[in-house]
Amino acid sequence: KYHHQATDFVIELTETVLLSQSGREQMVLNSLRYLGFKVALDDFGTGYSSLNYIHNYPIDSIKIDATFVRNMLSNTTSEQVVLLIAQLAQLLEVDLIAEGVEDDRALQKLIEMGCHHIQGYFYSRPHNVDELIGIINEKQMKSA
Repeated sequence: KYHHQATDFVIELTETVLLSQSGREQMVLNSLRYLGFKVALDDFGTGYSSLNYIHNYPIDSIKIDATFVRNMLSNTTSEQVVLLIAQLAQLLEVDLIAEGVEDDRALQKLIEMGCHHIQGYFYSRPHNVDELIGIINEKQMKSA
């Protein structure tokens, strides 16, 4: 009906999903990636062992937790954490997504750090499925 490919979707996981270490998670993630889905590790840096997860699981992108992003302009430690995560993403060749972007100053700082994907109120508030379909349809009609 909507003509989407698996490559159009990103499966977001929090670190707690990966805590069981049963091996099943890795098998499922490998299967999803084989089908073309992308996998993102959400709230990176807030959990028990983030580095272990990006080392042991097939991750395509990491999402910087909104707490770090919101505080980075007023807190040097948060700014350094965001910069470190941005550098790590670049070295690992994974996409980087910043959550909690609420203003242009934060956006510009993130761009300087090499982050080009954002989520947050600066771009849009969260929408339910029906609202999102309406927005997509409206944009498609305008571009036609």
